[in-house]
Amino acid sequence: DLQDVFELKGIDPWVLVTISGRAEFTSAEIKTFFLKGMMNLGVLMTASHNISYAHDDGAVALVSMAYERVLAELADVLRAGGLRRALDCKLVEPVFQVRHQ
Repeated sequence: DLQDVFELKGIDPWVLVTISGRAEFTSAEIKTFFLKGMMNLGVLMTASHNISYAHDDGAVALVSMAYERVLAELADVLRAGGLRRALDCKLVEPVFQVRHQ
């Protein structure tokens, strides 16, 4: 169950995917696993989830398959407590940061 981790925010066609951490794993760890899994299956994404008329049936099928597969894998590793062992890369970091002076 990933309802406590993923939330869609915004109005179509501009919807943001927000990822929350859990007590044992940070949002950065979960986001890194998710984004890496999506990219490994050919889906490049950021925080936004945009659909356009440029997406044909094949692209929609690819994205749907990737979501299904990666979310199932994520649920499994979270349930087993093995997320950190499954990460073999640096964690995703924010591109922009607020500077306090």
